[in-house]
Amino acid sequence: MPLNFPTWHKWTWVGLLSAITLLTPFASSILSPAISRLEDEFENDKAIIGSMTVSIYLLGYAVGPLSEIYGRKPVLGVANVCFCLWQIGCALAPNIETLIVTRFFAGVGGSGCLTLGAGIIGDLFRPEKRGFAVGMWNIGHLVGPTVGPLLGGLLTDTIGWRYDF
Repeated sequence: MPLNFPTWHKWTWVGLLSAITLLTPFASSILSPAISRLEDEFENDKAIIGSMTVSIYLLGYAVGPLSEIYGRKPVLGVANVCFCLWQIGCALAPNIETLIVTRFFAGVGGSGCLTLGAGIIGDLFRPEKRGFAVGMWNIGHLVGPTVGPLLGGLLTDTIGWRYDF
């Protein structure tokens, strides 16, 4: 019974949920400042393909809300693992087509924390204490897509798009 968890355990869940909820929208927008370098590297001359690398991730969000038939915890765990694995696929993509496909599936995996987060917090806290916890969780929704392009632009300008080992 999550309502009976110790307070530190509840806030650990909120902290972890907030972190992954920050990362998934962050990952959606961090690529946007580097589109021109991405197009140069993959020798892409079609603007729509370049913009699709950013927007396809959000399409994954739209089709990705997951069912709770098996419970929130296992579905969220699988979604987070899928998000991480598809992000690795994005980093290792040899061409722009692969990048588009892997970003779509990363968006599908990233939607788990967005769709299940409020329900998890609702399970953990009584109604009178739920508002503050949901507020803390929502910081990720607000900060992630805002900081993503800022950090992406900073990294693109300072260290370049890819590392050559």
